[in-house]
Amino acid sequence: MAERTYRALLVANWSFPDDPGGLAPLLGPERDAELMRSALTAPGVGLHRPEHVRVLANADQRGVMLALDEFFDGAARDDQLLLYYSGHGKLDAHGNLHLAARDTRANRVMSTGVSARAVVEMMAASRARAKFVLLDCCHSGGFKSAPDLPRHLAGRGVFVLASSLSVQLTKDAERAGEPSPFTRYAAECLTTGHPATGGYVTVDDLYRHISDRMADAGLSTPQRRFDDAVDTIALARTRASVPTVPDHAMSPQDALVIAENMIASAEDARSAIRSVRDYLDTAAADPALAEKVMLTYCLLHEAADEPEIAQGYLRKAEALRASPSA
Repeated sequence: MAERTYRALLVANWSFPDDPGGLAPLLGPERDAELMRSALTAPGVGLHRPEHVRVLANADQRGVMLALDEFFDGAARDDQLLLYYSGHGKLDAHGNLHLAARDTRANRVMSTGVSARAVVEMMAASRARAKFVLLDCCHSGGFKSAPDLPRHLAGRGVFVLASSLSVQLTKDAERAGEPSPFTRYAAECLTTGHPATGGYVTVDDLYRHISDRMADAGLSTPQRRFDDAVDTIALARTRASVPTVPDHAMSPQDALVIAENMIASAEDARSAIRSVRDYLDTAAADPALAEKVMLTYCLLHEAADEPEIAQGYLRKAEALRASPSA
């Protein structure tokens, strides 16, 4: 039997210059796609090889459609495909979902957007037996739910996890450089393995984790549409496989992402400090991240009831902020 290959297409759109009065710029998608890439390829837990993950940022409608066509049509039978989208989701007058590209116009979404119908048709024609769609956009629960979609497009081997009901909006990041809540919770589950109980994080584990976190934060209601005829699929290994020290090829940004997710799932501050020290030190090698790393150390030691150590890291952060080269 051929070995399964995990492939991902991550589409993110945050700038919409052709429709300044209709589609507002977004803060989260620029960071969302990179966070998902880091989570999917994280050493020890990620099932995706970096060369099998493509990030498509701020592409126009034609570019997105071409990338989707190549992604689904070029797949082999034993491939597992993951399509991720972060950006605006818009409903047309008939209640059908369209994903916004760089040149999409809200008042002409049927002709300028990327219709969910077109995506579903590409998936149905793909040879890949396992396909997973992760949508971080408003009205994303409308994916595949339009009443006039042919029955055969229900999607054998297709799993969909959407950030909201079809009638709901999805919260964007609050500040530039931060991911949206939905994507942050997804990456958190993929890199820490919580709440998985076996050796792998499945789509069921991911849905349960995101749904609980979104409910706790009072945000939109994630939706799932899983193929009942096919067993659940694995998306990542559990945290037991995470290396105790960062891989030598890991970037400082990736190291920081993994550290933040490990902190979020740690039992207490002291255990968090022990488990993430090497990751934070790797991240601190990047001058652009050093101040954030020092503040993270400060908060961890405060939580661990070590105020003197916390103050030391706070002073380091303040010195970095005052430095002309920071």
